[in-house]
This record gives sequence, C-alpha cells and structure tokens, in this order.
Amino acid sequence: MPQSDFRGEEFREEEFEEPEIRVDPREVLQVRNEIKRLLYDLRRLARQSKKLAGAEALLQRINELTTSLNEMQSALSQGDADAGELRDTIQEFRDARFWEDVNEIRMRVELPRQITVASRSIARLEKIIKVKAVQSLGLDLDEVRALVAEMRQTLDTAAGALANGEYEDAMELMQSLHEEGANPQMLENVIQRIREFKNGLRRLKGENKTQLERALKDAIAAFNAGDYEEAQE
Repeated sequence: MPQSDFRGEEFREEEFEEPEIRVDPREVLQVRNEIKRLLYDLRRLARQSKKLAGAEALLQRINELTTSLNEMQSALSQGDADAGELRDTIQEFRDARFWEDVNEIRMRVELPRQITVASRSIARLEKIIKVKAVQSLGLDLDEVRALVAEMRQTLDTAAGALANGEYEDAMELMQSLHEEGANPQMLENVIQRIREFKNGLRRLKGENKTQLERALKDAIAAFNAGDYEEAQE
C-alpha cells in the first residue's frame, strides 16, 4: 500500500497560524500621555467641583474615571506586559472614550461660573448705559439696549439648558455670546474708552486735541455702525 503523505495537512495548519501581535512603543507612549492629560484635567475639575451644588455625585464620577485611568496607566507601564495585553488595554482605552466623559464634567463644572460672570457683566452694562454722561456721548444706545436684551435672553436659555442637563446646548449658547461680534465685556470696554476720550479732550490743546477729536469721532462712528471691534481699537 502507498504510504500516506501529511505534508499538505501540515501546510494548511501553518497557513492558518495566528499572526504575531505587535505594538509600536510610540503608540503606548502616546496613550500614556493622553491618560496623563486626562488625569490632570480630572484633578483640576475635582478641586473646582467642590464648590458646586451636587458636588458629591460629580466627585464620585470623577473618582470612578480616575480609578479606571490609573489602572490602564499601570497596565501600560508594566515592563513585562506582553503585546497582547498592551493591545487589549489600548483598545479598551479607545473604546471607553474618556475624553467625552471629561468634557461633560468640564461643562458641568465651568458653565455655572461662566453664566454667573456673564450675568454680572450684563448687569454692569445695563447700569452704564443709564448714566447721563454716557447718554450724552452720541452713541446709539437703543441698539445697545436691544443687544443687551438678546444677551439676557441667551443667558437665560443657557441657564435653562444647564438645569435640564443639556450641557452641549448650554455651552454653545454661552459661546455665541462671544462669537457674534459683540459681548457685554466688549461693549462695556468700548463705552468706557469713548468716555475717557471725551474726558481727555478737556486737558488737551492744539494738535494733540485735534488728533484725539478725530479718534473719538471715528470710534463713535464705528460704534454706531455696529462695528464694536473697530471702535475698540
């Protein structure tokens, strides 16, 4: 009888052998650095959140994330860890999407302060445009009043979104207060600058006074045209 030949079967077994797992040390270092930055942010947010209402639940979540990240950092720092373990840890880190959790915590911590600061700034602006000396500057304060009303409405909407846990919507609304070319702090600064220009005219004579009068006229024109950034320069 002919002898059996197993070489074909042996070849098929080698053909389906699992490939060796390799992990680039640079990728490990990159993930460790990302974890380090996340842990730094969480420590900072933990300090800030202690002053907030409902801080206990927020701190508990921060502690949970910190524990998970520390465990991953430890696993990636083991000198005797094999490539498979490193790959699993890296994939677990990517899948967990820790940045999203940290960003949500950041919004929950920072939004209340941003809303408070903006509310105070709007209140100062409302007070300034009621001053008689400001009303005599030749500025279009009716437009400012309309802007202030819009800002106050935006702020109230942002506060409502925050209260409902709609953190991204609240953050977008707060950003819109600064991205539309006019914000309460800018308007306050411009009005104060124009007021200082006018007060300065009393102390000047000759060419210096002429130059300041020209600058004042240009600033008022830009302000009344709604170009508050130009008026601020």
